[in-house]
Amino acid sequence: MELVPVVFFGLYFLYLLNKRGLDVSTFVSLLYLITSVFSLVMFQMNLVEEKYSHPSFFATLTYCLLLFLSIQPLYRIDFRKINLNVTAKTGKIIKSLTYVFLFNLVLFLFLKLQEINQIIMNGDYLALRQDIMSEDDQTASGFMGLLIIITNILSSISFVMIFIFFISITYYKNSWWFNLFAFLGSLPQVLGGILTVNRSNVFYYVIIFALSYIMFQKRISTKIKLRFFLPVGTALVAMMMFFSSVTVSRFDNTNSSYGSVDNSLISYAGMSYSNYCYFFDYYNNPDWLSTRYLLPVTNFVLKGYRSGVEREQEQTERTGFNCVAFMTFLGSFIMDSNQVMPFIFVIIYLLLFRLCRNHVRQNTISFAWLLAVFLLAIVPSVGCISYFYTNPFKSLALYALLFYVFKK
Repeated sequence: MELVPVVFFGLYFLYLLNKRGLDVSTFVSLLYLITSVFSLVMFQMNLVEEKYSHPSFFATLTYCLLLFLSIQPLYRIDFRKINLNVTAKTGKIIKSLTYVFLFNLVLFLFLKLQEINQIIMNGDYLALRQDIMSEDDQTASGFMGLLIIITNILSSISFVMIFIFFISITYYKNSWWFNLFAFLGSLPQVLGGILTVNRSNVFYYVIIFALSYIMFQKRISTKIKLRFFLPVGTALVAMMMFFSSVTVSRFDNTNSSYGSVDNSLISYAGMSYSNYCYFFDYYNNPDWLSTRYLLPVTNFVLKGYRSGVEREQEQTERTGFNCVAFMTFLGSFIMDSNQVMPFIFVIIYLLLFRLCRNHVRQNTISFAWLLAVFLLAIVPSVGCISYFYTNPFKSLALYALLFYVFKK
């Protein structure tokens, strides 16, 4: 069965590449082809635990089918031909968001730069990660606590500034330093990962950056590429150095369950398929039906539920399954609810994408609807690991942002 996703996504990738070249849908299909290849390598190297090593045909079928349905809307919108409806109001929105998130970066560094420096200088990321995971969530009180809450919420959606950065350099004649401010405003997404010694934040950032670049690649001139190569390239290289350092520190030791750094990287990239199939075939949620991932804000308001990490740890204790493992965004919904929920989510996702596509007029789309497309495109992109919008505070901040841009 492990060969089926490789063949399926390989053929699908070649079809999209032939039709569109390297566009958004081709990029996302390539991500799943890569994870499928690494999954196959895991099976061949016996890196898959015995209980995960027998995926059923039906689980494999739903895996390929639901991911195919999730990628297809990206193919239906031809980003090579689509243009932004450039208005003065959109320019004002871009400037206001850039200054807000630049302020957030300054505030973030003021509050947490010393802690970030201590983590980087420590170097023992395995011990640090274990300490962080075992600590209780403590937040300062008073005015300082309020500042931390504000920067945590804004930082959770700072990835949006990657989108704003590319809008600014392609459609608006903003100054070099302003565009640099827009890019810098996106960095708390990664800096937050340093505080928790979490590689996934780097992975998410790089995937979202690549997604955004491909969305706007036809409008990015060589002059713009050369102008931002040094600052952007330096930041991306620093991120990958952190990713590599954490990987070596956490997995290059005899106590690691993977045995070596190479094995850990292969498992990191390839575990989603086997985990999805195992959960689809055997997982039994005591709640049976849950909407904590589907409606995170509602569940927080009514029941006090918080982050996706909290849910993963809770379900691990209740079911005995390793719910912290990567299993794609589809598997995340199985873990949170049941085997039916991925189908429900994909239907909702397709309806939302159709709503966005209906607002493309003569290959022109407004800033608000293009932002909505971007936020939806993130789901299958970083979803090769897990579902991205599980945190109620992140979701609430995105709702507020969408309300602001649509109201404008």
